[in-house]
Amino acid sequence: MPFNLFGGRKADDDVPADLSSGVAAYEAGLRCQNRCDYVKAVEHYARAEKAFRQFGDKVKLIMCLNNMASLCIHTGGLEIGLAALEEAEKLCRETGDVEELAKVRNNQGALHVKMGNPRLALPCLEEKERICRSIGDMRGVGSSLGNQAAALFEMGEFQKAAPLLTEVERICRRYEEWRGLGNALRNQAVIAARAGDNNAAAGRMREAISVYEKAKDRQGVSDCREMLEEIQRHI
Repeated sequence: MPFNLFGGRKADDDVPADLSSGVAAYEAGLRCQNRCDYVKAVEHYARAEKAFRQFGDKVKLIMCLNNMASLCIHTGGLEIGLAALEEAEKLCRETGDVEELAKVRNNQGALHVKMGNPRLALPCLEEKERICRSIGDMRGVGSSLGNQAAALFEMGEFQKAAPLLTEVERICRRYEEWRGLGNALRNQAVIAARAGDNNAAAGRMREAISVYEKAKDRQGVSDCREMLEEIQRHI
């Protein structure tokens, strides 16, 4: 049955008359999502979802469900998002669409972490990693490893996260994924600080700040500067 996320317009309203109209609604949803207008994005995706179901386009339905669910990370409705992803996962396995399956498993992992269930997130993220390695998507591997490390942080398993972060750092440097590199360096600094090596922690955190500046990530810069001040008090 169609999903009605966050109280937006029901999917039964204003149904596209043909598949091309559904595609247009999906693309409008993407544009709204990219500019963080999540309510409008939900409305467009709901119309697109109805069209894709009506015309039996499983491939486009998977993409629509996945994007609808990803909005839940920002706006709530996490249980509904998980239900949408469960359907998307089933469709991916039926159609053999491994690239979309990797995206679905990533979003499932993110929702589980958001809901306070990092142990449930790990199998999702580990499958995404396996898929990305099998298709040669090393950026996807780096993203998955970083998310696995974040889940382990939530579980308090800092030392288990350390080797994952080392590989994330290597991949991000190779592919110039600056935000991912900043995240890895920041988390490595946290691990060093917890181990009592505050000099190493400060060095990692300074490099993280530099990388976040390159990525124009103001929040990352601000957070790391606060953390660096705290580390320096213990040197």
